[in-house]
Amino acid sequence: MLQWAKMRKGVFHRPDAVQQSTVKAILARFPDLVDASRLSPEADPFVVALAIARNDEQKSVMFPTKWVVVTQERFSQGRPKIPNVCAALGVECVDILEVFRREKWTFEAT
Repeated sequence: MLQWAKMRKGVFHRPDAVQQSTVKAILARFPDLVDASRLSPEADPFVVALAIARNDEQKSVMFPTKWVVVTQERFSQGRPKIPNVCAALGVECVDILEVFRREKWTFEAT
């Protein structure tokens, strides 16, 4: 995964101040969303923060675009996962199959 990301540096952007502040608020409310013992940072709070920030930006636009989080994670009764956090913060969260349905993507066997 890291190699894939390194080959596509242009699709990644540094979080702005609003997103960083939102990440701090998310982690204050859901400290177990990330594993503090990991050596590398986890993206989960940043993904949710980006959706929140972009949706807030869209509130002033005449025809807003709704930002949705896409993940294959499921709700958890234990350590919170992205769907738990999204639900608590009012961010829509779907899986990739739902993206296919909404976009009306179909595949034909060859």
